[in-house]
Amino acid sequence: MNLAIEAALASWLRSLDPFEGLAIHTGQSNEEIPGDASALVVACDTSEAVGGQLHRATASILLTTPAVLDIEHHTALAAALRTAVYSPTALDAAFAPAVLHGAVLLSFSETQASDRWLTTAQLVLGIAGI
Repeated sequence: MNLAIEAALASWLRSLDPFEGLAIHTGQSNEEIPGDASALVVACDTSEAVGGQLHRATASILLTTPAVLDIEHHTALAAALRTAVYSPTALDAAFAPAVLHGAVLLSFSETQASDRWLTTAQLVLGIAGI
């Protein structure tokens, strides 16, 4: 189930104009994250059945940019990510045929580590039929 949730979130992010052309990976992917460009990494941290076909999932979206690139580049992508997770339009379509019953932003943080700027959004999702 975690793979399906990661794939749906990655598909949703790929459909948004600000992330066009950006490398978007899933947490359980063996793809290498580019060291010289910005990338998004989607990971489903947990998923659990809460009753019937309803599941609750906690997912993270990490935006990572090498510090050698302009901070303005990362800041613009981080602002687009913030807008996307605060009003997740078209997110429900990415989960079809499953039904998304809601998405709540738990946290949004920005840090720098290992010569990279990092922005992380953590979401709780309610999904039926996945």
